[in-house]
Amino acid sequence: MYMKSIMKIAFVMIVFLFVKEAQGQSKKPKSPMKESGAKGSTVNEDLYHEAWNLYQEKKYEEALKKIDKAIAQNDQISAYYQVKCYILIEMKRYAEIIKTATKGLELDPDNASYYDMRGNTYYFDFKPEMGRSDYQKMIQLQKDNARFYNNYFKLLNE
Repeated sequence: MYMKSIMKIAFVMIVFLFVKEAQGQSKKPKSPMKESGAKGSTVNEDLYHEAWNLYQEKKYEEALKKIDKAIAQNDQISAYYQVKCYILIEMKRYAEIIKTATKGLELDPDNASYYDMRGNTYYFDFKPEMGRSDYQKMIQLQKDNARFYNNYFKLLNE
């Protein structure tokens, strides 16, 4: 009984830190169209920035609709999936976070953020064995990120 209480408290603290981390990554994103070299209308880029602004305003349902619309118009831009993951984290839609981060990894396999978000989601969903390889990969990609090591060591101690 005592151990269950400790686990619940630890879980709440980890979720809180995960949400804070997602909020901490809130610097204005670069233009995904320019970054990817994509050609086309600025409508997608506008949708992307509208979604980001709505996310910053904590209007998650509206933000999700905007980013989904941008993805529907061009599903090959990794940055769209990253913003979608941030939105889904706030909405606590764990299965969708995993699916979205996995799609983002297909487009950008060297983006440690996707491994971080997916690994944390597995961890919070009490599937630490599934998060282990994501944590290892994110450390491999960003060896100087102390938080990544901290997450990995927490997982190993479970």
